[in-house]
Amino acid sequence: MKKIITIISGILIFSCSFSQVNWEGKKAPDVLVDKWVNRGTYQQTVSIGKVFSDNSIDYIILEFWFADCPPCLAQIPLMNNIVNEFPNVRVLSVTFQDEDKINPVLQKVDLNYPVGIDKNQNTISAYGVAGYPSTFIIDRNGIVIWQDENHFQSLNTSYLKEILNNQKPVVPIPGHPTENNQPQINYTFTIEHHKFNLGKGNSSECGPFLINLVNQDLKFMLKAFWKINNPRVICDDPDLLKTKYDLTLQANRDISIENNCIEAIKWILPEKLGVKVKSFFKDTVLYDLQLTEDSLLKAHISGRKFYGDAHNFAQSGDSIPTIWVAKGATLENLKNFIENQFNLLVKVEKQDTLRYNFTLSLVSFPENEKLLRDKYGIKLMPSRGKTEMFRIIKEGK
Repeated sequence: MKKIITIISGILIFSCSFSQVNWEGKKAPDVLVDKWVNRGTYQQTVSIGKVFSDNSIDYIILEFWFADCPPCLAQIPLMNNIVNEFPNVRVLSVTFQDEDKINPVLQKVDLNYPVGIDKNQNTISAYGVAGYPSTFIIDRNGIVIWQDENHFQSLNTSYLKEILNNQKPVVPIPGHPTENNQPQINYTFTIEHHKFNLGKGNSSECGPFLINLVNQDLKFMLKAFWKINNPRVICDDPDLLKTKYDLTLQANRDISIENNCIEAIKWILPEKLGVKVKSFFKDTVLYDLQLTEDSLLKAHISGRKFYGDAHNFAQSGDSIPTIWVAKGATLENLKNFIENQFNLLVKVEKQDTLRYNFTLSLVSFPENEKLLRDKYGIKLMPSRGKTEMFRIIKEGK
């Protein structure tokens, strides 16, 4: 089973892409928008059949997006690549926002395809779009042959070749011959300083075929890929940790392990950024996470098989989340939360394989000490000992 982790945060709330209507195998509705901008020479209503009257076009990719959506912005390089690599594919994009909202994006990055302004949401409603970005592929018969179900994790240029040609591509790594005609894994990697000025808005998606980050820094990447929590990172250059990046690592689909891209980025990213990650042990102050009342903790055993958490508001009128709600969390997940949220070092005295539900404070460590002791039967004991730390070194220094 393919595992996909999606983390999205920001001022606006939006969802991973899915459609309420399954359009695969059905006739695609025509595209009706208020106007076309950015390479747009179409009428307000675009007949799907009329697009295919151009005999050089075999497929339409219809992309729904908006400018404040980090995952949508992460789609732009992919769509540009498709325009350049697939001359028989016409990309059309549709947004519910007006030009004032999307022009800042168009000024920062060149979209190689037109944008339809659909403020009345005629086309958005016709396709039943419920999340962004959302993508549909239409063939010459006007039939939807593919729509995304797992956000853009499902679509990359290698997989697109499979969809359009109904065959798997054989893409060898340059300089590495294949054995017995078996395709090897090919990676495409891009990283650049974040340029969309999203403020705190960001997104990250990690899966076997694609890692895509928008507006994330090295501290986040260390947590996501190396499982290194914030207080365990030592770096003499704060800017190195805080610089925001947009990153894409894409692999073809001929892989045999689910965490392929996660493992690959561990050796690609340091080389591209010119950094080294070195571990060492340091004698320091830390907290021992000890189980004192098994019956209290077992009352919070979760039926979930996977971990998920959320930052919630204590009151409906609050502007900042103050509550951490975790479902299916292990004691290791609890340790990671305490370390990253309160910049403390924690040691789990006794690990177990059970999963629990926790509700704790995002702002008060003393409150959490009391909650853990009285509600969950867990005591945080101040102590001193050796613990693993990680030094981030810029090469050449």
